[in-house]
Amino acid sequence: MVGLVINGGVVNLFFNFVVSRLTLHWRAWLTRDLVRRYLNGRAYFRIEQDNDVDNIDQRIQQEVGPFCGMAMTLPWVLLYTGSGLSVQGWILKSIAPALFLRCARLWCRDHGHYVVAVPSVYSLAV
Repeated sequence: MVGLVINGGVVNLFFNFVVSRLTLHWRAWLTRDLVRRYLNGRAYFRIEQDNDVDNIDQRIQQEVGPFCGMAMTLPWVLLYTGSGLSVQGWILKSIAPALFLRCARLWCRDHGHYVVAVPSVYSLAV
């Protein structure tokens, strides 16, 4: 169990590093791409003539960061939730296999995946 905690901490640090580097790289790329599109074909002139949006370059810079951060949060949350659920399922299976199987059947039945998931869950429990 101690190995799982230590390994989980190292893996968590590694994933945090990778996600932060990927977010930074994606933010720089998206900013360059949006500025290139803004400057391409004199789009800035048309936007200025319409007078709908002011300080478009500042808005690009301010909005790209939060967008990239939120977009990278979703896969991270899904990965974290899936790994947490699998560890909790493994602990429940080691403590009470019958309860684990019953919970898996109920979850699969309630979510419409009863036919596909129960045989694979049953093979894990046996």
